[in-house]
Amino acid sequence: MKHVKLVFITFPKYLFMALMLKKSRTVDYFYDMKILSLFVILSAVLFSCDSQKKKDISTGENVARYAKYLRIIEKGNLTTIEILSPETGEVEQTLNVSKEMIKTSHFLQVPVSKMAVLSSTHVGMLSKLNEIDKIAGITNRLYVYNKELLESIEKDKVVELGEEGQIPVEALLKTKCQALIYSGFGKQYPHQKQLNAAMVRCIANYDWRELHPLGKAEWILLFGYLTGKEKQAKLYFDKIEKEYLALEEKASKLKNFPTVLEGNLFGESWFAPAGASFKAKLLKDAHVRYQYADTKGTGSLPLTLEKILSDNLDTEHWINPGFPTKEKLFAFHPKLKYLGPVTKNKIFDFSKSGNRYWELSAIEPQKILSDYLSIFHPTEFPKENLYFYQEVK
Repeated sequence: MKHVKLVFITFPKYLFMALMLKKSRTVDYFYDMKILSLFVILSAVLFSCDSQKKKDISTGENVARYAKYLRIIEKGNLTTIEILSPETGEVEQTLNVSKEMIKTSHFLQVPVSKMAVLSSTHVGMLSKLNEIDKIAGITNRLYVYNKELLESIEKDKVVELGEEGQIPVEALLKTKCQALIYSGFGKQYPHQKQLNAAMVRCIANYDWRELHPLGKAEWILLFGYLTGKEKQAKLYFDKIEKEYLALEEKASKLKNFPTVLEGNLFGESWFAPAGASFKAKLLKDAHVRYQYADTKGTGSLPLTLEKILSDNLDTEHWINPGFPTKEKLFAFHPKLKYLGPVTKNKIFDFSKSGNRYWELSAIEPQKILSDYLSIFHPTEFPKENLYFYQEVK
């Protein structure tokens, strides 16, 4: 008998934003469509069955050092990649990959010639490996920043598949992909059996559930092994790790702790990063005092507007309000004018970066940290131009 398990995942703030702004014609399509695709952390009921046997984690040295939900074990010519469930910590999927033809079941010969990728972060990671030409299918061109990929879409070399979870099997087969990379929810991808029968390997990606910025970035290793460029992926990750840790170390020696608020109001609640989230980790590494750093949870923290106003009358900075201008921000909710950072004119958002942020922020956490340090500590970290962020005026 199948056992049904309910799992609750908190809505992130930007999903609410997209749903509300969909009704407005005063904002760019970016707010309407892009955020819905990228942030797939839905408040949902997920089902799992006891008929799926639990898998033990493989023994051996794990190549991944920061990622909680990705394990990579190299054993001679065969590499075992294990994708762990964020809910249980158990192995959800196992991939055995090799550049050589090995007579063993359930292995994938690499490099994969074509793959369908259903998240912008996947595009960004492949771009860092110069493997954009491996992409055969994406969800929608409106979500794409990479110029090479946009050109391929225009030339009909890449198929637009539509929204994740609603893609027909026929459309995926049309791409002639060997692998489908999708954002994992703790269950199989729809029609996975049919796709497996057609020799399409469905691979869940949990970079969006990682708790450390470098853990998110480390998922580039998955794409490195799939494309046969694991050495390049390791070198790239080592580089950004070094840059991130150097910034973190330098920031740790600062004496001042500016106060920061993150998030915005959606419906009746304000959604801010919970204390154990990767966004809270970024704020900690930027040497700031975040009001809700000690709260529990790894997702979004729902608060009332009254509490936010009460807690943040003297807060100095506000980041990620979800709007590129104050006019649009206050049109959304007039009471936001009373927040402390508004009177100090220190509000910053990535909105004007558009799709570039969605593709590259996961794989360039050192750039986010660098922006934060320049925003929060401009004297110690002066910078003429920010990489992702701009001031909201």
